[in-house]
Amino acid sequence: MTLEEIENAWMEDVEINQVKLQDESLKIPKLHSKYYNILTREKIVLFKNKQALEEKEYIFEQFFLKTLTQEEIIQYGLVEYSSKKYMKSDVHKAINTIPEIKKLKEKVGLQNIKIDFLESIIKQINNRNWLIRDVIEIRKFENGSN
Repeated sequence: MTLEEIENAWMEDVEINQVKLQDESLKIPKLHSKYYNILTREKIVLFKNKQALEEKEYIFEQFFLKTLTQEEIIQYGLVEYSSKKYMKSDVHKAINTIPEIKKLKEKVGLQNIKIDFLESIIKQINNRNWLIRDVIEIRKFENGSN
């Protein structure tokens, strides 16, 4: 799911019908389940993205440290980088300039943003019971009921 899709779904679900607070209270478990399932799927995507990033970084590190065979260089498509030479201390800097690595790091960063957003949604959902209870208590007080 994209961040925009999650935002749009939440914009629909965030509204609380103040006339039917009982119904809203009963929707809480369903909302929690919905967003927790999305969060779980997004965490799986993050895990896979991190694995892909670590794997690519390792391959490039081994390449720049000259531990890959010619067959492995061809297999991993690293021929275009063969003419470049780096000092051992500059290998990690060089790896961070590679477009593939930049793209994977961007994916990881965006996944982290989605996960943070989903976790904040779940916190709001968990607090909905208290919010609904407070509204009911305020209405009782305003109506003179205890």
